Amino acid sequence: MVRRSLLGIIFACCILAACGSSSTIGSATTNGEATSTPSARAAATATPPPKGMGKVTVTSPFQLTVAGASCVHNATIGVAGFVFPDTKHAVVGFAIGPDPTAQGQASNPPFKGPGSYPNTIISVDNPSNPTQLAYGSGTVTINSDDQTGSFVLDDKSAAGTFDCGSPIG
Repeated sequence: MVRRSLLGIIFACCILAACGSSSTIGSATTNGEATSTPSARAAATATPPPKGMGKVTVTSPFQLTVAGASCVHNATIGVAGFVFPDTKHAVVGFAIGPDPTAQGQASNPPFKGPGSYPNTIISVDNPSNPTQLAYGSGTVTINSDDQTGSFVLDDKSAAGTFDCGSPIG
């Protein structure tokens, strides 16, 4: 819960700094089966996500695909916030750019679109198994479409791919 609270605070700061936001709750599956926790049940639907909804796929330390994305960017301060599926049901989250309130993040370069962003704090939580958590510094790569990408923690304890559903721009 502390990680999700920290992630929520980081993301809320980005929103308060005029990033704007969009969020959608979609479906969640773990290892091919529907998840059963309250947050996962709230996110689950029987139909695939509509085009443009966005999703995240965790490939390590567990397999999980969750539909829904909240990806926002504030060009003025150079910060982009990413939460999947949304801040209330965060399974994966990270913020790219300088953050003077987060330890070791103040000197990070601003978000400038596609590229690789090392030294990014990444949080990964399994909604159906609270003991499967990963949190720490890693690298986020934004693909040339400015919409999809991947993440991996430096210690390789978590990795996956994401799609914001529309360009982050």
